Amino acid sequence: MARHRVGTGGVLGQLAIEGAAEDAALRVLIVDDEEPARALLTELLAGAEAVEVVGQCRNGFEAVQAIQALRPDLVLLDVQMPVLDGFATLQRIKDDPALEHVPVIMVTAVDDIDSVIRCIELGATDYLSKPVHGPLLAARLGASLAAKRLRDAVISSSTGPLNCTTSRSPRRA
Repeated sequence: MARHRVGTGGVLGQLAIEGAAEDAALRVLIVDDEEPARALLTELLAGAEAVEVVGQCRNGFEAVQAIQALRPDLVLLDVQMPVLDGFATLQRIKDDPALEHVPVIMVTAVDDIDSVIRCIELGATDYLSKPVHGPLLAARLGASLAAKRLRDAVISSSTGPLNCTTSRSPRRA
C-alpha cells in the first residue's frame, strides 16, 4: 500500500472539499481490484485540497487490515472484487465497533438499484457509479467527511450521557 500526498494538480483542479480542515489532510483509503480504477481515483483526488491517499488495496481482506492499521477518515470501496467483495467488506467494517464510524463510499460499476439499496442498508455513506465524475466525487467526499467530523466532535466533547431535558421558566398566571 502506497501513500500518496495529493495536492491541487489533478482533474478536480482547485475544488475544495467542504469540511476539510486547512491544517489536516483528509485521509482516504482506495479499495478496488483494478489498478486503473485505483489510479483514476488517485488522480481525481489529486485535485482536491488537503487530501492524502493513505493506501490502496486490491481486495476487501486487505482493506479491513488497512483500515485497522491506517485509520483513514474515509474509504472508497468497490463492490466487485476477489477474495472479499465490497458487500462483505462493508459488513465487516460496520460490524467492528472500532471501525463502524468510518464513512464508506461505494464506487462501482454495479449500478442496479438492489445493489445500491443493499449497500446503503449495510451502512455505506454513499454510492457512486463508475465512471466517477470529479466534481460529484468532491461533493460526496465533502458531505461524508463533514458528517464524520461532526460526529467526532460530539463524541470528543461528550463527557457522559446526553441530557435531553430542557429547563423552562415557571409559567405566570
